[in-house]
Amino acid sequence: IVGWLLPMDDTRLSVLDHLEEMRMRMLKGMACVLVLFPIFYYFSQPTIEWLLDSFCPQVDQLHFMEPMELFFTRMKVGAVMAIAAAYPYIALHIWRFVAPGLYKNEKHYVSRFVFVSTLLFMVGAGSALFLVYPLVLRFAVGMATEKITPMLQLRYVVNLAAMLMLGFGVMFQLPIIVYLLAVTELVS
Repeated sequence: IVGWLLPMDDTRLSVLDHLEEMRMRMLKGMACVLVLFPIFYYFSQPTIEWLLDSFCPQVDQLHFMEPMELFFTRMKVGAVMAIAAAYPYIALHIWRFVAPGLYKNEKHYVSRFVFVSTLLFMVGAGSALFLVYPLVLRFAVGMATEKITPMLQLRYVVNLAAMLMLGFGVMFQLPIIVYLLAVTELVS
């Protein structure tokens, strides 16, 4: 299906031509992220508030300790959302760069792996955000005593969500890694 949707050019290119094509595809991907970034920066504040309202009901208030902390946190959230939204376009260009060097049967397997890998990453990130993150925050806030109370900082609460999502997304790639190791007979 991918070959039908995206016709491939079988012309032979020199090393410099390959590098130029890779550079152009990277620039197009970065341009897509740059175009989407202002839109997602605008929505970063409501996204942060949604994250806190939905997953941190036990946290009444967050603080920022540095003058530009909220600005940079919003920039980070906007950038992550822009990259996530641009991922299909970036993946398309990666595929269009790699596909001409693959045999027909390899294209078939690689396209399936890309789909399964993306799906597994999204399931891992979603389970981290919707299941693990609220539990971790509830545990952290629950450790408070009368004399020791939490004063949570915005940057760390948002970073915790991002790191859990990234970690679980990568961890959910394990079935693909084990499958590849079994196919290459490195493990039984």
